[in-house]
This record gives sequence, C-alpha cells and structure tokens, in this order.
Amino acid sequence: MKKALFFTIVLFEVLFAQAPVNSKLFSDIIEKSTNTILKNLPSAVDTIYISVESSSELRAVHSRVLKSFQNNGKTIFVGTSDTHWNISYTLENITVKYGEAFRKSFWSAYETERSCSLNSTWLLRNKLEVIAAKSFTDEITDTIKLDYIEEAEQNSYPFPKGNTPGEPVFSSLIEPVVAVTATVITVYMFFNVRSK
Repeated sequence: MKKALFFTIVLFEVLFAQAPVNSKLFSDIIEKSTNTILKNLPSAVDTIYISVESSSELRAVHSRVLKSFQNNGKTIFVGTSDTHWNISYTLENITVKYGEAFRKSFWSAYETERSCSLNSTWLLRNKLEVIAAKSFTDEITDTIKLDYIEEAEQNSYPFPKGNTPGEPVFSSLIEPVVAVTATVITVYMFFNVRSK
C-alpha cells in the first residue's frame, strides 16, 4: 500500500511539474555570478564591503545580489572601505527571450524555448589594491509551454518581459482540416466496408 501511494505521488509530481518562473532563473544566474566572484576571494576573508550598481530598472535585483553573497557565509556591509575587501558589482543587462512556438507532437501543446541571460562586471579589491576585474555573462535556456509564459512572468521582477510568440497560423488552420478529413474518412470507411 505504501509503495503504491509513493508511486502515485511521484507520478503526480512528474506529470504536473511546471517550469520555474523567470525570477527563479534570474536568482540562479545571480548565484552563479556571486560564486564566481567569491572563488577569487581568499577563504580567510569573512567581511566584505559590497557596492551594487545598475540602471534604475534593475535596482530591484540589488537585494538579491546582496543576499547571494550573504548566503555564502560572508558578513557583508553595503558601501566601500579603504581598510577591508571590497566588491564593486555592476549589473549591465538582464534579458528574457522566447523562441518560435513549436510542438513536440501533433496533439501536444505549443511550447517555446526560453532564454534568460545576465551580463555583469565586477571589481575585487583589497584595501586600495585591485585583485581582479572581470565580466560575467551567463544564460539559462529551457523549454516551457506557451500558455505558461504569462504565469512565469507574473511572479518575476518588474523587468524584463520577453516578447511572447504567437501560435503559428498555418498549423492552426491545418488542424481542423485534418480532424474533419479523418472523421469523414472514418465514417465513409465504416459504412462502405460494413455494407460489402
């Protein structure tokens, strides 16, 4: 009984699993970028001064960047210091792009490829000495259902919203024709074969 219940729960989760919302993908990319910076920091350093810069529309992400540094066990202060380690983190661009709509099979729902990317630069310095200065670019690509795009962007940061692709016109015209033709052939064959 327990095995059947376990199997049912696992099957339910697999069948109804949703792709992550855009904000989750952005958080994952920001986490990767902060981990890249921290790899350049000596492990003995536990206190860091951080300044985050960006355009006004990306300011909503600043707290996420700071939280990402703090999640790595570092004590952080916002601002700069001439006597401690400093990280200057600049968010240059965050984008979401959607590809053309497609289907995996004739009866499946329309899907599209989603691409979330982040471009940033950072400067790591100890007191007044620059230790490293680099750019970071990363992209996460996955496939989501076309109907799910609105929900994926709803919980997202107030920026950016990608251009949602529409359903292809040709296939939406062909489907009814195929369905009607198949029905007509089935009815014709049913009555012709039966009468002979």
